[in-house]
Amino acid sequence: MPRSVRFPRLSSQRNAFHNTRESLGELARTYGDMIEAASLHWGSGEIERIRRETRLTAGRIARENAWVKAFCEGWLGRLLETLIYLAVLFGLLSAYRAIGAIDDNDFSWGAIGFTCLWLLAVLAAIVTTRLGFSANLKWRGQEDPEKSLKFKFVLFITWLLSAPVAITGLMSIVAQTLSIDLPVWLSVNVSVSILVLSLEFFARPLLRVVARTWLLPPRHRTRPYDRLFLRLLKSASLVETWRTRWHESARSRFIIAEIEAAARECERTTRTGRRVPLVDGATRKELWNRSHRIASQIRSHKRAIAGSAKADDFSNVSASLCSGVDAISRGDVARLLDSAPEVTAISRIRQATRRVLPAILLFVAAFTLPFVPGINENKELINSIRVTMIAAGVLALVLPADSPTSGRILDTLTRSLTWKEK
Repeated sequence: MPRSVRFPRLSSQRNAFHNTRESLGELARTYGDMIEAASLHWGSGEIERIRRETRLTAGRIARENAWVKAFCEGWLGRLLETLIYLAVLFGLLSAYRAIGAIDDNDFSWGAIGFTCLWLLAVLAAIVTTRLGFSANLKWRGQEDPEKSLKFKFVLFITWLLSAPVAITGLMSIVAQTLSIDLPVWLSVNVSVSILVLSLEFFARPLLRVVARTWLLPPRHRTRPYDRLFLRLLKSASLVETWRTRWHESARSRFIIAEIEAAARECERTTRTGRRVPLVDGATRKELWNRSHRIASQIRSHKRAIAGSAKADDFSNVSASLCSGVDAISRGDVARLLDSAPEVTAISRIRQATRRVLPAILLFVAAFTLPFVPGINENKELINSIRVTMIAAGVLALVLPADSPTSGRILDTLTRSLTWKEK
C-alpha cells in the first residue's frame, strides 16, 4: 500500500472543497502491529481475514474524516462558524437590552464597537498572515504551497476570533489598573467577546456533528460497527501487550479508559436515525437495548482488569475482546449478545440519573447562590460564580464525564471572569 493516498474531490458541487491527503500506510502499520499483538487468540485464516477487514475499515474511516475535515476547514464551514459567532453576539446584546442592562444607545454603540474591533482584527490578520505565510514557506522550503496557504488561512481565522477579545480584554485590564470606569457598552463588549471566543470550543465540534450526520455523502459514510471494531482491536492489543505488567496501576487505568471508549462507541451506534423512521419507536427501542447490552458486556472487562490478580486474567480479557473483534469482522453481531446482560428500566433510570444529576445540581446552586447569606454583598463575584456553574452544568450534559476538554474550558472561563473587591 502506498504511504500517502490522494483522495478525489470530496463533493460534487462546482466549488468543491480542497483535496485532502491521508497517510493510510501509517495506519496500516499501526493496526498491523495491533493484530500481531493479539494474534495468539486467532488462527492463521482468521488473522488474514481480520487484517483485510482492518485495512478496509481504516480506509473508510479515513475517507469520512477527510471529508468532514475538508468541510470544516473549507470556505463554507468557516462561513457557518462565523455566522454562529455573529448570531450569539447580537443575541447577547439583545438580551442585555431586554433586561435593561443597556439602553438602545448603548446597544448601538456596542454593536458598532464590536464591528470595528472585528475590522481591526481583519486588518491585523492580513498583516500577520502575510508574515506567517512567508515564514511558513521558508520553514518548509517551498515544498508544499497548498499546506502553506492552509496555514495562512488558519492564522487569519485565529486572529479574526481572538483580536476583539485581546483588545477589549487589554482595555479592561488597563481600566482596572488605573481605576477608570469603562463605558457600559465597552464593558458589555468585554463580556460578549469572552463568551464569543468560548464558542470556539463548541462551534467546530458542532460543525463536525452536522457535517457527519446530515451533509456527509453516502459513499463516504462508514458502516455502523467500523469504529467499534477498531476500538476493540486496540483494547485487545493493549491488554495482550501489557499482560506481563498487569500489576502497574497506570497501565490498568489506560486500558480501562480505552475499554470505556469502546463501550461509548458501541452506544453511539444506536444513533442511526437516518436508517429508522422517526415514527418507528419500537425498532429504535430495540436497537437501543441491543447496543446498550453490548456496551454493558464490554464494560464488564473493566472490572476484570481492575480486579486482576495475575497475568492470566489479562489473557482472559484479551481473548474475550478478540472474540468480539472476530464476531464484528464476520458480521455476526448477534454473537456479542450471547452473554450480554439485559437492560432493564431501573438500569436505564440509573444511567440517566448519573448523566443528568450533576448538571441539575449545578444549575440549582447557580440560581440559589444569591440567597446565601453573606455572599450577596458582592454582585460581581456572584455573577462570576454563577456563570462558571452554569457553564459547568452545560459541559456536564454535553461532554463525557472523563473528557479533559471541560476542564480546559472551565479554567479559561474562570481566569477570564474578573471581579473587583469592594
